[in-house]
Amino acid sequence: MAHYAEIDSNDKVIDVFPGKDETEATPDGFASWEEYYSNVTGNKVKRYSYNTRFGIHYTENEDGVPVVSDDQSKAFRGNAAGVGGLWSEEHEIFYQQKDTDKGSWTLNTTTGEWEAPIAKPADSDVQDYFWKEELYQSDNTKGWLPYPG
Repeated sequence: MAHYAEIDSNDKVIDVFPGKDETEATPDGFASWEEYYSNVTGNKVKRYSYNTRFGIHYTENEDGVPVVSDDQSKAFRGNAAGVGGLWSEEHEIFYQQKDTDKGSWTLNTTTGEWEAPIAKPADSDVQDYFWKEELYQSDNTKGWLPYPG
């Protein structure tokens, strides 16, 4: 089963739904299921991978735990679409709106992930950090602060 996102004129995802696999024959007069569903809804419709996050395809192991798939050719359009998310026609990816407190972050147009202008500190694997936009704006060599405790 394939998954599709209905997208409004502002490139905002307004609905997601399961649909026909792209390998199934389309109705006469339609080159793809995206084209067919766009005709039905009156909006742009794009297929997405339900199991893709930040450009990486996941599957489940025998315990039902998500693990990175051995077949990364299944990674498709950056992220699974979600209502309220956004679509980039230019980069053909789904992504989330940028948090208002992360004005300096930029969109990675391959993964669909928002990235900070500076890397997290080296010890971020043992210490949790949060982003402080005001700190970055006052000194663009800083921005990450450790969580207290």
